[in-house]
Amino acid sequence: MEDDAGFVITGNCAAEVPFHFIAAVPARTATRAPAADLGHLIHLSFSQALHEKALTELDAFYPRIVVRTDAVYERRLCLLVHEYLRRPAARLPGVPCSPFLEAGTDFQKTVWQLIAAIPYGRTRTYGDLARMLGSPSSARAVGRACQANPLALIIPCHRVVGAAGIGGFAGGVSLKGRLLELESKTSGLLETEG
Repeated sequence: MEDDAGFVITGNCAAEVPFHFIAAVPARTATRAPAADLGHLIHLSFSQALHEKALTELDAFYPRIVVRTDAVYERRLCLLVHEYLRRPAARLPGVPCSPFLEAGTDFQKTVWQLIAAIPYGRTRTYGDLARMLGSPSSARAVGRACQANPLALIIPCHRVVGAAGIGGFAGGVSLKGRLLELESKTSGLLETEG
């Protein structure tokens, strides 16, 4: 999206799985109420602090963009995300184009691609991903890339766990456990692949 076209909607959802979002809405929908579209997401976080940091970085990506809230869009987006959480057959879109993704390092982008390929209801360890990268000693760097993930849920970093436990999570370990439990219940598949 060009910096002088469209607008950005920011908001949060406090339902079953709380999250914060930033969506870039194209200019062609700027004159009417935009339909909620997960493909508009440029940032999705389970952490208020990460959301606020992203909002401060927006100007670097879109210097002349209008940032606003939209209660109807927010409500619809919350419904889309929670429908996905309850019904894994309701697929999330592929990874949308996001300036926050583009700003990642090459290493982070590679880790995020590996995470995006982890199927619903499955997990991998930080070490598994490090080995897939050809760098078995980089499990901690993989964890840092997970923490920097700008599109939580769409790039499902909650599916990356520690070798001896659940591991960390920007939205808190409790929320990570709830997400994994929800996926386990709805998929019946939750297991670590190696």
